Amino acid sequence: MIRVNRVKGTANVIALQLLDEYGMFYQPNDDAICPCCGKFMRGPVSRHAKSRWVAGYVCSQCGLMEALEDAGLLDAVPLSEWAYVRDWRNGHSWLWF
Repeated sequence: MIRVNRVKGTANVIALQLLDEYGMFYQPNDDAICPCCGKFMRGPVSRHAKSRWVAGYVCSQCGLMEALEDAGLLDAVPLSEWAYVRDWRNGHSWLWF
C-alpha cells in the first residue's frame, strides 16, 4: 500500500491510524459506510473499491477519485478530512456495538 503523499503532518498520521483501525477491525462486511465520504455502501463491501490509502473499503466513487488522484489528475483530499476522521474529531462514533 503506497502512502507517501497523504501522510505528511501529525493530523494525517493520526487519521491514518484511525482509518486503518476502522478498516481492519470495525468495517462490517455488508452494508458499510464509506470512511471517505460517509455515504452508505449497500451490499458486500467487496463489491466496492479497496482503498489505495487505508486498510479498508471505500465506495466506488471514492475509489475512482483515489485513482484519479494517483494519476495526478486531481488534488488529494487529506486523510484528516475524510468523513470518518471528521466525525471522530467532532465526537461522533461510527461504532455501534
